[in-house]
Amino acid sequence: MKQLLERVDRRTWLGIGLAATAALLTLSISKPAPTVDVIFAGEDLPAGVRLADLTLVTRQMPASFGMLNEQDLDAVGEWTLAEPIGQDEPILPSLLRAPALAENPDLFALAVDPSHAVLGRISAGDYVDVYVTWRDDDITTRIAEGLYVVEARTDDDGFGDGEVQMLLAVDRDSAERLTHAVRTGDVDIVKRAP
Repeated sequence: MKQLLERVDRRTWLGIGLAATAALLTLSISKPAPTVDVIFAGEDLPAGVRLADLTLVTRQMPASFGMLNEQDLDAVGEWTLAEPIGQDEPILPSLLRAPALAENPDLFALAVDPSHAVLGRISAGDYVDVYVTWRDDDITTRIAEGLYVVEARTDDDGFGDGEVQMLLAVDRDSAERLTHAVRTGDVDIVKRAP
């Protein structure tokens, strides 16, 4: 054994090392991507029906952003499809409508200073209450409660003084009260605890 090691020079050892490194790199590069169970339509699905009531199937697919995974199904089982989809099409989050939107499909746009909207810490999916302080008599009242935030963003130019812009799911009465409040009072948003 000792004689064999003496006959092998450094170039041979370098070649063996490079070959081993190349083999390990090939194995790591060609390793298949991790897969997840993705939700697909088991048949043609109509809009407006709860996901929990629909025929859905799962398929193993490479993990990718934007696909509804099987573990997400419990969280969105009460949600409905916004549009009908065909059999074997994936269920994408963008096709889902929150239960609050089924109850109140009208949307109200509201822009509020961040100091009156939880410092801008409002996100889509939150529920909020709306208070107004009337300018003529300086009395504060709650005019809407449990409104679902469909979209929220801060229109910020980098100085932290941008407005919080929200789309709220509302019924007609709430829309009327909000419109009147925006025109005749100062609006404050309270984010409900989850």
